[in-house]
Amino acid sequence: MKAPLQGDIVVVDVETTGLNPEADQIWEFAAIRRHADGSTTETHIYHQAHSDLVAQMPERFKADYDQRYGVDGHAYSTPAAAAIIHAACDGPGVHLVGANPRFDHEFLSRLLARSGFEAPWDYHVIDVESMALGWLLAKGHRITLPFKSDNLAERCGVRGTFARHTALGDCRWALAWLERIEEQSVVMGA
Repeated sequence: MKAPLQGDIVVVDVETTGLNPEADQIWEFAAIRRHADGSTTETHIYHQAHSDLVAQMPERFKADYDQRYGVDGHAYSTPAAAAIIHAACDGPGVHLVGANPRFDHEFLSRLLARSGFEAPWDYHVIDVESMALGWLLAKGHRITLPFKSDNLAERCGVRGTFARHTALGDCRWALAWLERIEEQSVVMGA
């Protein structure tokens, strides 16, 4: 099946020291680029976040950071991370995709700007959560607000084990969710 979303998309996710893109920093980045031909390329890196920001993280997030950060023994400086992220997301007409990708977009744009890069992706971001809401509502589902993204994904038929709340695991989950909605849209004749 040829994907209904045609062209290159980049599913992204970041793990950060907090929720404020002006004050906090990315410490983990992942992207899965789905090329127009359907093939995929994964990028996963750790970024050297400022130690003061890491020390201020809530304990459960700090524990996750301590367990996973730099497991391959390497974390990139801001200029190096920015170059890798820019390359992973660059190309004509590339769209960012994710679960709440506006959050990722804000953090990524700021990291790139600190190293002299402009965000290379199209300014339209594609949110699988919003897609799922529309798709489920169109099928007659009732959605109680506030919703939980895991519940929405399950209601769309996305099951399986994903390393949730890790950058690469969340990318794989969001891509599976997008592809499930795409598959069902084709079945529905949309």
